[in-house]
Amino acid sequence: MAEDQSNTFTPELRVLMGIYEIHRRFERLEPEFVDGFDITRQERHALACMIGPVRIGHIAKKMQSLPSAMTPLLDGLTDKGLIKREPDPEDRRASLIVLTKKGRSLQAELFAAATKAFYDVTGLSPEDAEALAVLMDKARQNFTDV
Repeated sequence: MAEDQSNTFTPELRVLMGIYEIHRRFERLEPEFVDGFDITRQERHALACMIGPVRIGHIAKKMQSLPSAMTPLLDGLTDKGLIKREPDPEDRRASLIVLTKKGRSLQAELFAAATKAFYDVTGLSPEDAEALAVLMDKARQNFTDV
């Protein structure tokens, strides 16, 4: 059980320390909860960015990368049968990246594994997770680069 720091640090510092500690634990436990998935960390991150058809630029922005750096990554996901490129009906010069049935299935498995890992690491209830998600969404509205 973590030491009670409620009287030692300000709420802001407790939040920052909590975010850091959760991140550190996820980093350490990541190999366990992704064991069996034949996919790299970058490929998992890219799949997590794909909710509906998206342009390469959207994925690059979410991954804090350049669109040109996405080509080899997306080629690998295409080779694995997880995504396909389709013409963008709004811009014939652009392509949309779409998950295949296999890609949607893997994405669902990864999301389920991440959800389980979240609850294992944090010990939060679903109600607490929802309250935390609302606060995190509110904080993320200040991000200008995402």
